[in-house]
Amino acid sequence: MAGITGRVVGFRAEMFKIPTQTGVVTAATIATAAIGSTKIKDVRDIGGIAKERNIIDVPVYGQDSTDQIPGQINASTFDFSVTMNLSDTVHKAIRDDDATQMATYVMKISKGAEVTYCVFNGFIGNSTVNEPIDDVLTMDVSIARVGSVKWLDKA
Repeated sequence: MAGITGRVVGFRAEMFKIPTQTGVVTAATIATAAIGSTKIKDVRDIGGIAKERNIIDVPVYGQDSTDQIPGQINASTFDFSVTMNLSDTVHKAIRDDDATQMATYVMKISKGAEVTYCVFNGFIGNSTVNEPIDDVLTMDVSIARVGSVKWLDKA
């Protein structure tokens, strides 16, 4: 079975933080690593994952316009929010992270038996705990991505 096909309506997304960088990234290795103990529970909002490439203008002698060539991909940040659980070990690890440890992050998107993984490396750039007077305790997390994003469809 290939990954999610057609319109993605009624999908389920889950987040995982694998404490060490994953070596060989395949759907099988990620499925093994993305288990309950690495799951980021109570995710409220998952931001977008961007694959943005720099475009380089190249002047061409004798022409009125420039040509363009693809440059490097910009590894932008990835943001999400959780309902803070002060007794959850993964939430504590994210809250207390001092941005010295690189980790592998996995967003698992599923619809029925169809599964697609979005895998990237990064470190916690910001974790802000919010305590509004009329709502629940939340934590906004920003991951500084390092390297490119890999999309894997579960076979």
